[in-house]
Amino acid sequence: MNEVARVLKPSGRLGLIWNIRDRRDGWMDAFSGLEPPHDNSEDDSENPRVGPPFGPVERFEKELSA
Repeated sequence: MNEVARVLKPSGRLGLIWNIRDRRDGWMDAFSGLEPPHDNSEDDSENPRVGPPFGPVERFEKELSA
């Protein structure tokens, strides 16, 4: 996060965007199993780890219909 803060102008904002995989679909579950291990989980989407110098996280969710 320090590098992001360094390159943003003083009034700049950081936007975090991601999708959560629906592992109920067999192919998506298989695809997710191909990833190397990582230390973040789907729980991180509820409480993203963002620290100083960034302020409180604002959240906006939009569910797309198929």
